[in-house]
Formats: sequence, C-alpha cells, structure tokens
Amino acid sequence: MLQKDFPILEFDADRNAFIRPENWTQPIEGISERAVICFFADAIEKIIEKYPNKVITHLKGEGTIIPVYQIEYKGQQVVLVQAIVGAPWAAAHIEELTAYSCKKYIACGGCGVMQKDIAVGHLIIPTSAVRDEGTSYHYAPPSRWCRQ
Repeated sequence: MLQKDFPILEFDADRNAFIRPENWTQPIEGISERAVICFFADAIEKIIEKYPNKVITHLKGEGTIIPVYQIEYKGQQVVLVQAIVGAPWAAAHIEELTAYSCKKYIACGGCGVMQKDIAVGHLIIPTSAVRDEGTSYHYAPPSRWCRQ
C-alpha cells in the first residue's frame, strides 16, 4: 500500500483484514441471505407482532445487545435488525450479518431534505452521497463521492 501524507487518503484493496467477524462467528444454518436493517424501533415492533418470527442471534456491542429476527413474509424468510445511528455501527452490522451468511441488504430510515417539494413520508433512494465520515474509506478508495 502506498503511504500518503494523510492516512485517510490511503486505501488497501486487500480484503483479508487482520480483524474480521469470520474470526469469531460462524455462518448460521438456515439464515436468509436477505436482510432489512431498520432505524424505526416502532416499525420493528409492529412487524414482529404481525409476522411469524424468531430471534436467531444477537448483535452485541459495548452497552447494547440487538436481537436479530428472522421473519416470514409472503412465504419468504427475511432477516430484520434494528439499526443504530452511525457509520461504524452500520459497518459492524453488515460485517457481522455477512459472516452469518446474509448477502443482500436494504436499510430503512429517515432523513431531512432541502427540497420543499419532497414531503414527509416520501420514498427517497440515494444514488450518491458526499463522503464526510471515515468509515467508508475502509471499504472504497478515497473520493469526494460515494456512488453505487
């Protein structure tokens, strides 16, 4: 890896990290490859009341334990987990869920907008974002924008 004046501008494309969830977790047999990460605790409560589910594991961190549900929706199994605000937590969730064998993710949350024609409750699908945190620099080379 080429060293830069500022470490945040460095990027190591080697995905074989020294510390990774596969070192302490195992895949969960039967877990859905589809996962929904939801910021709305009240929505999760309503979903687990309405649909068949079971707690298949927990995501643990300093000061928090988050249940990981597997629910059945229209005959399909889907993992459902409460999100915690912050890029490091988001990365930790994805890393650990991936070690459990999840592969496809969707996150549901809320945000403010600066366009008056977008009302509360409208669906917004971001296609790019200004990178203003440090976590994403561990997953993609330095750039102003993060695009999918």
